[in-house]
Amino acid sequence: MGGGTAMEPVSSQPRWRMEKFEVYRVVLQGLRDSENKEASQPGFEVELCNHFDRFPPSYATEVNVLQPEDVITHMRLLRRAEDPTTRPAFEVRIVQFKSNVDAQTSGGSTKLKQFFEIAFSTVDKPKLLNQLTSLLSEIGLNIEEAHAFSTSDGYALDVFVVYGWPSEETEQLKDALEKKIPKIEIEDINTADKRIASRLKIEQTAKALQEARVRVQLLEEEHALAVQEDLAIASVATSSPQLGPDDSVFKDVLIRFSL
Repeated sequence: MGGGTAMEPVSSQPRWRMEKFEVYRVVLQGLRDSENKEASQPGFEVELCNHFDRFPPSYATEVNVLQPEDVITHMRLLRRAEDPTTRPAFEVRIVQFKSNVDAQTSGGSTKLKQFFEIAFSTVDKPKLLNQLTSLLSEIGLNIEEAHAFSTSDGYALDVFVVYGWPSEETEQLKDALEKKIPKIEIEDINTADKRIASRLKIEQTAKALQEARVRVQLLEEEHALAVQEDLAIASVATSSPQLGPDDSVFKDVLIRFSL
């Protein structure tokens, strides 16, 4: 991948990473095929890869690869959630699901039932999902689906499919959400930022420990090779016929070193 860090061979990656990588490739190709403007920006491939890496494997399995633009929406929400002045961030769009055939209607016609998809992103914290579901219930929405994800660096992405809103206009629903969102008990900004900083520090420490283990392993391998070379030299020296009586001390040292 151009501009990114070197990736380990696919054969050596855990299965879940391979699955995330496959979804990443399908989403990237879908965005390119649709000529998405953000996907054409320099460095987007790395940004998209980092986005998937922030989430657990379940995120990749629930991404709708037929709608790769959803991933762009998630990325945008997470960027807004990183700014204390724009979180919690949310977006609303209309989706439609086909309902069962109504036998009582003329000719048994099939109705389309309208749903809305609401995606939220903010700092992750306990009971956040409960607070969001309560908020949606307060404005008269029924939840059909709920998908909750936490990133490795302390943010939440919650996606709901809801119905029951009387209007087909998303703007009115957005207005209702904006009025209710301040009632969500968002933790103090300083506390949230400290939590995020703490998680990042833990991640950095874990990464540093892993790198240290790799360096130790390399040093051990280099030491083993050096010992083998020294033993080979000692073996040749002790068996050399050119050593005379005056070299007996040197010979004893080589013998002891080789043991």
